[in-house]
Formats: sequence, structure tokens, C-alpha cells
Amino acid sequence: APTGNAIIFSIDENGIEFIEPTFMTADELLSMTAEKMGRPAVKTEGAVQMMKTMLAGGKELPAAACREELMEAGYHSGTITRAKAIAGVDSRKVGAIWFWSIPERKQDVNK
Repeated sequence: APTGNAIIFSIDENGIEFIEPTFMTADELLSMTAEKMGRPAVKTEGAVQMMKTMLAGGKELPAAACREELMEAGYHSGTITRAKAIAGVDSRKVGAIWFWSIPERKQDVNK
């Protein structure tokens, strides 16, 4: 089911402070923070680029085929999941099959 916009907030000893609504998903917001923490996410960045190449131009491909190609390239399931959120990949189910795509608006933002 569709959900509303994410809300950026902070928590401290004074309670919860709601900062602002955002059009980004919670995964996109968290991925921005994760990139700044810890070791560089070289594998994730590689998977993001591979996804963007596979789904360029608004192509829609079966999710299973995309995952298989990424795994054959050496990316693990967790890396694929993180990269999918960062790349702005949308999932859509048609019948029994899931498809991935990156809408044109997200491709422009993620360049």
C-alpha cells in the first residue's frame, strides 16, 4: 500500500523534534548517512552503477534476472538491497513476476 512522505526528525533528551517532510524514502535518507560512516562502500557503489546501466533509459526488467546478473558479478544479497535503495529502483509486480525500473525522474537526480 502507498505510504506518505518520510519525516526527518531527531531524538534527544528533550524528546522528539520533527524537522521537515521529505520526498525521499527512509531508505534513501538512511543510505546518505551510511555512506558517510564507516569504510567506503565500494561494492555498493559498483552495484549501484551496474543497476543504473541495466535499467538506463527507463527500461523495466524482471527483478530475478537483475538479481541473478548482479550476483554473477559478485554482489551479495545485502549489497544488492542497499544499492537498489541508493539507485532509486522501483519494484512493480505484474501477475506473479516482479520488475525493476528506475523512473526517469530518479535517473536525473541520481546522476
